Amino acid sequence: HDDLYGDIQDIDFLHKKDGIQNKISNKLQLKKFNFKIDEIQDLHGLQPKDAENEVNNFLEHHYNLGTKYLLIIHGKGTKNKSKKAPIKKLVEKLVIESPHVLVATSACRNNGGRGATILLMKS
Repeated sequence: HDDLYGDIQDIDFLHKKDGIQNKISNKLQLKKFNFKIDEIQDLHGLQPKDAENEVNNFLEHHYNLGTKYLLIIHGKGTKNKSKKAPIKKLVEKLVIESPHVLVATSACRNNGGRGATILLMKS
């Protein structure tokens, strides 16, 4: 996971599969969600390898349940002494590669802003 240790880029994240309309991703980024506790995964304090396992299991589990929206809290990395954000970069990489995620975007401020990612899952 050496590619996860670049300098922090505090910018909004957006990934959408081909064919997904911009209005869907825009709505996802602006909407305030009231997630159930099991639809949220907080990765604070985890090392990249452990976080990778947690995210992959979380995505697979919720895909099988048919969950539509998920929230992954990863932090922005701005409080990290090394000024790196490996967990945030890992989450971005994993959701881009996941066959279960249609859209992933930085959360609205009320759901964690750039320190969290909201996912629209395939059903």
